[in-house]
Amino acid sequence: MRGAAGPQGREAGREAFLSNIRLAIHMARFPEAERRRLHKMICMQCYARNAMRATRCRKCGSRELRPKAKEARKE
Repeated sequence: MRGAAGPQGREAGREAFLSNIRLAIHMARFPEAERRRLHKMICMQCYARNAMRATRCRKCGSRELRPKAKEARKE
């Protein structure tokens, strides 16, 4: 029965699911995927993803680019 666990059981299951999602977001399964996800420049004005060799943002033209963070931020 689905509803038998009660609100506490559902909340614990949801929290476990969210922690697994957060872990999966920061880990790539193979190096090519990690490079595809993390090897980018981020525009500081519009947050668009740009190629690593970019000198200007493809979306807004700004020169304020930073490399994408390789590790998760502390929350």
